[in-house]
Amino acid sequence: MKYKAVIFDLDGTLLDTIEDLLDNLNAAFAALNLQGNFIQSEMETFLGSGKKVQIERALQSRGYPLSLYPKVDEALSVRYMNNAENKTAPYQGILELLQALQTLGVKAICLTNKPHDVALKVVKTYFGDLILATYGVKPHSPIKPDRILVENTLKLHGLNANEVLYVGDSDVDMMTANNGDLDSCFVKWGYVRLSEVLKYHPKYIVSFPLEILDIVKWTNA
Repeated sequence: MKYKAVIFDLDGTLLDTIEDLLDNLNAAFAALNLQGNFIQSEMETFLGSGKKVQIERALQSRGYPLSLYPKVDEALSVRYMNNAENKTAPYQGILELLQALQTLGVKAICLTNKPHDVALKVVKTYFGDLILATYGVKPHSPIKPDRILVENTLKLHGLNANEVLYVGDSDVDMMTANNGDLDSCFVKWGYVRLSEVLKYHPKYIVSFPLEILDIVKWTNA
């Protein structure tokens, strides 16, 4: 087996974004005079399935009707576009990992449930050309774990499923890998606990980013 590419999730995998996500959600609720004051442990339970589900989970957690979704979505979109990078940073070791993959000629691709325009901006800011391509959620498009996202990504880059390692920090990521017939790698530094993903049988489990490099080197030897 030889991995020609690694597909990465973004939030909780490449970038530690939880504080910005939390601040912006609280700001959006406050702007609409809604009770928010969410804490990080709550925020972690809202993530993984895209912005729409994030907002719906937040509303439900405070007993608000889902009919408020459009107003919260608008307020959050305006807030987040200009405040996506206040406290966000790559996890320690991620830049070294991406640089090493580039040196090896292994493609690094980002597949995220973050809105596409925001994902492009954030990835460019923190990773420049270390990420070959970024694919976020566009209006009316499917979200992870839909297998069509993996199929489209492989097709765009001329890859076969057995040539790609999928790396993520959530149950949604492990489902995405399984649905796309990709080898999966769960990272323990993200927002979802290992106990919640074991039922999806990740092929690899890592505690530090450079362990992913070891996997790629070992399989490509």
